[in-house]
Amino acid sequence: MQARVCYAFYTPSASELTAGQYPFLCLFELHNHFDEALTIQRCKWFFRDSENGLAVVEEEFDFKRFIFIKSWEAFYHKISHMVTSRLTTVEGAYQGIDKAGKPVLFKVPEFEMRVPADLGGGPGKLWV
Repeated sequence: MQARVCYAFYTPSASELTAGQYPFLCLFELHNHFDEALTIQRCKWFFRDSENGLAVVEEEFDFKRFIFIKSWEAFYHKISHMVTSRLTTVEGAYQGIDKAGKPVLFKVPEFEMRVPADLGGGPGKLWV
């Protein structure tokens, strides 16, 4: 199993902006490297706010409809996050089961959500 971050874009819009909150749109790819199908049931995220000194903020999302990934296929999951820092470090995981009911885990590598410098953030890229 493999998970990767395809992108994490800062997506400001007048209707969403609230002082001290920064919206991001992220796309993740989950690739099933097993010879059997997997069912993804939830994802969990851990946020570390570098600006305000917040430790870990945890967010869990249970899918209303489970995600079914066939053998050797990929699934793309788009999700939006609202963070409270111009620089937030994120890591996460997708949890599910295989055909026999055994737990499986797609760990998402750590990545940054950084507001671009020209939009009030620190130095860095607009996306991952």
